[in-house]
Amino acid sequence: MSSRLSTIRSETFDLVSCRDVLEKLRREIKRIKDAKDRQDVCDHGTNAAFTAWHMTDWVWADMKKNRAIRPTIAKQADRDPGNFRLPAFQNYVTKNSKALRICRIIATASKHVGWDPGGTDLELTATGLTITEDSTVPLERWILKVKIDDQSYEALPIFTKAFRYWESFTEKHQIGAPEESRQ
Repeated sequence: MSSRLSTIRSETFDLVSCRDVLEKLRREIKRIKDAKDRQDVCDHGTNAAFTAWHMTDWVWADMKKNRAIRPTIAKQADRDPGNFRLPAFQNYVTKNSKALRICRIIATASKHVGWDPGGTDLELTATGLTITEDSTVPLERWILKVKIDDQSYEALPIFTKAFRYWESFTEKHQIGAPEESRQ
């Protein structure tokens, strides 16, 4: 076993760096698009939200490998680099990405069996939609919807935006470089 796999993270089914987790998010988004069954769409949607939100943990862990990255991002977050911790990083990324804020809400609500950040209403649903591509073969598609307070969103574009945010962020800062990954 190589030394890079001797950490606790090697126990997470080939997820070695945040880039591996980002690829997992890409696969979950594809699975949502390909799923035809309501339960599969719901499962993959929940997994996508978890994965997008848990990227904060993985990116944070990978940032520790490069001492120059954390102070740079702390400065961008208008925080003291000596006191820049994971919660401040999480607040920074959710301030910069509405999609990640929504993924955080979904992941937290799923983990803690509900969400109550000061009275915010949350509703997660799967809506059936019949698409008739030709008159003989109607297809059923399931659309995941997120309603926070009175704002309603389709979930798939949220997950896609979260993916793009993390893809851009990790590339810009060279976090979790591909050579650290198992791909």
